[in-house]
Amino acid sequence: AELGHGRLEDLRTVEHAGLPRVRVDLVVDEGLVLESGVYGADALTLWPLCLEDGPLRALRAVAREAGFAVCAVVHDERELERALAIEPEVLVARGRDPRTLALEPARSERVLRALPVGAGAPLPAASGGLSDPEALVRA
Repeated sequence: AELGHGRLEDLRTVEHAGLPRVRVDLVVDEGLVLESGVYGADALTLWPLCLEDGPLRALRAVAREAGFAVCAVVHDERELERALAIEPEVLVARGRDPRTLALEPARSERVLRALPVGAGAPLPAASGGLSDPEALVRA
């Protein structure tokens, strides 16, 4: 499958690699969280942009109870604040404008700079927009 065009079954296909498998679909209900385990996911993504605080917290609780790590995907500092409240294991700073899908590398850099560091802080990651080592150093 092309990058970004995977199928849920691909999680099983790559099990032999022994690496963590992340479901990157938009997870919006408890059934999708539980389905992730059926296909062998170790982690899943939650997008604060698409969920109100109550459902976001509820899905985080279901994911934690089922043993999944959570990767929170955020586009700006407001979403970052909401994501930090659910204590994700990984925080993905998305470098695309969610309304236009235009790449905006400064968006990822801004979010990553606002991310807390130290014990208990989520592992930082970037998606879209940071394409060279210098951009990663700036972030």
